[in-house]
Amino acid sequence: MPRKNKGVRRCHVKSRNGCVQCKRRRVKCDVKQPACSSCLRRNESCEYPDMFGNGYYQAVQAPWPDYISSRPANILHPTSTTEFELLQKLKSGIVPPGPNTRLRNDYTGLRVVSTGVIRLVMDRASITPDEVSLWSSSMASVCREKDYIMHIVMSLACGLQDVLSRPDKMVGELAYEHNIKASALFRERNELIDANNWLPPIMFHVLTVVFRFYSQAFCRKEDFGLVDTMRLFRSGSTIMKATTPYVKQSSFWSFIVERTALDKKLNTETEAFLHQSLRSIESALDLTDANPFSTEEQRYESRINRQALTGLYAWVEHCDAMPRCWPHYCGWPTFVPMGFLELLEQKNEVALLLVIHWCGVMYRSTKPGVKAWAYRAGHYSLEEIHHPELWREALEWPLKMLLPLW
Repeated sequence: MPRKNKGVRRCHVKSRNGCVQCKRRRVKCDVKQPACSSCLRRNESCEYPDMFGNGYYQAVQAPWPDYISSRPANILHPTSTTEFELLQKLKSGIVPPGPNTRLRNDYTGLRVVSTGVIRLVMDRASITPDEVSLWSSSMASVCREKDYIMHIVMSLACGLQDVLSRPDKMVGELAYEHNIKASALFRERNELIDANNWLPPIMFHVLTVVFRFYSQAFCRKEDFGLVDTMRLFRSGSTIMKATTPYVKQSSFWSFIVERTALDKKLNTETEAFLHQSLRSIESALDLTDANPFSTEEQRYESRINRQALTGLYAWVEHCDAMPRCWPHYCGWPTFVPMGFLELLEQKNEVALLLVIHWCGVMYRSTKPGVKAWAYRAGHYSLEEIHHPELWREALEWPLKMLLPLW
């Protein structure tokens, strides 16, 4: 009599896009949005590690706050006549009513929107008009071929319109809906990156990060996701590495080299101040390691934080403490071990201190969205440190960087 297969788990094909919970349980994930069937059946929170998980679904469903942010908006407020004109174009009905609208036929509208998006993102950020023109024309062409690029462009267009026009500067539901649609389509396409198809994936990654910066800079406190943002940076590093050889052979490369080679570095006195601040954190880790009464858990945390600190030193040197391109912005999270993100979720104070220093350097960016996010992330991390008096020396430099202009 044949044995029944009762209680025996059937083998399955692994899904690299599966949710965190299914990967942990080593079961197949059907990758449904906003939550997979397995997590729904178990009544568990479903989270995807790659491009925008269901934190965005929750943000869409969450009610908007009654208060208006007290943070000054001078960084994001449009200042030039051109910017105001572009903002008016975005308001004039070019943006479609929803993510299910057929966008492919509206090539003229997409060209105007994509050009406006690029202008609003790159203007005042050390980007030459020739590079802006190259990006915007390339984006308008790619929009015709890739539906996920169409939706990510529309998400950013709607989001920028909200940030620049709403009194609370919150990104609205329509922008999130387009972003969710773009992320789902990108997962489905599982794009192969080669010499003929490298621009759409890198464009998707860059615009996804830009959307993340703007949407998180002014969201409600309970919706702010520092660890989720760092996971996004890490997942995007794969795209960055795969596309770099093709970018170097493209017409974009000369612009990037010129822009990233700007003679803007911290002066010697300020740079020494930064390293002095980081060394005070290193000294705290040394004390933990040298203490014979330190627990195994404390030693583990010290080891993880030391790896993240080493990565931070390397990142600061790599970008000259003046981040000015996407590999700079996403660089440090790719250096940290996965255990570091777990320490952040547990509000480990040394991990938070390292993030605060990272945000202090990121705040030196010339890009408005990056500056606004770095300010928000830095102060969010500061609020989670319950005994700042114990870290007075370590906090001097980042506070000096994040506070003067506000």
